[in-house]
Order: sequence, then structure tokens, then C-alpha cells
Amino acid sequence: CLANIAEVSANQDLIARNGCILPCISAMRARHLEVQRESGRLLANMCACTIPMHVNVIMEGDGHGTLLSFLLCDDVDCQRVGAFGLGNLCSHDTHRVTLMKMGVFEPFSALARSEQTELEIRRFVIMAIANLASTIENHAD
Repeated sequence: CLANIAEVSANQDLIARNGCILPCISAMRARHLEVQRESGRLLANMCACTIPMHVNVIMEGDGHGTLLSFLLCDDVDCQRVGAFGLGNLCSHDTHRVTLMKMGVFEPFSALARSEQTELEIRRFVIMAIANLASTIENHAD
């Protein structure tokens, strides 16, 4: 699966240069849950990419919005993918203000506080909150 290949950072540039990001975001809106999850997992891994222009494509293609919808989903596997992907995006300082303005803090904090939230998801969102907090511009919001 391409999502597994994207776990290796050396492969992420190749995946992005071959135009896989935007079709991946489209596939995240597929009818079948398994297709949504696997394409979401691919995008979540790509969100960790260290090449800014590839992360910019994710943001410009509304990948962050789609990951937020995953985070708000009732399906735990989709929540995990959303938390992982948004958490990876929050590690990029150039996008933290945008993510904060789009409203990721409220669902992050709700999931972090809830005892019903799976521990792994809680860890992802707490790390994302810490990254958001490291950007001074986010303190006013």
C-alpha cells in the first residue's frame, strides 16, 4: 500500500513529485470507509514531509480540512488518522496559525480531555496542541 511506502521519509518526495497528493485527498472522500482510511493514512504520512512545497500542496488542496472531518468522525480508525495527520501538520510552523484559525484547537482539546478517547489519539492531539502553543501568534486566539 502506498501509505506504507509514505512512512519512509525518503519516499515522500517521490510520491509528491508524481502527483499523488491531490488524488489522495479526493480518495479520502470516497464512498467506501476502507478507501477513506487508507488514503487518509497516506496523507497523514505525507503531512510529516520535510519539504515545504509538498506540505503546501496538502494545505492548498484542503487536505487539512479533510483530516479535520476525519478527526470529528465517529469511526475510531478515522479519528486516529485525522489526529495523526493534523498532528504532523502542526509540526510545520508555517501552517500553525492557519490550522488554529480553522478551528482545530476545540476538537483537539475535547479529544484530549475525554476518557473515552483512545490513548494513542490523545497522545497525537496533545502533541499537536503543544506544537500549536509554540507559535506566539496563536496565543491571541
